[in-house]
Amino acid sequence: IVVTFEDGSKSSKTWSFGSNSRGQIAQGSTGEGAKVLVPTHVKDLDKIQEVACGSMHTLARSEDGGVWASGCNHFGQLGMDGKDYLN
Repeated sequence: IVVTFEDGSKSSKTWSFGSNSRGQIAQGSTGEGAKVLVPTHVKDLDKIQEVACGSMHTLARSEDGGVWASGCNHFGQLGMDGKDYLN
């Protein structure tokens, strides 16, 4: 996951690429072999201030304090009860 700031402002756009086998980069299809080879804009995920990535999940904090999560939730790392994956 890459967050870029445009024109030195606080307005950001979020891009991701790499393996998406568990939905960890929030780019559509998941499963073995699911990959995004070039940086691709993550729709509806702008104004991000911080990102934390695990091997199969991602958390992002927006400028208004909201938290976004995607990927594997086998151990509850996304904070979503009853769901194994979230994309």
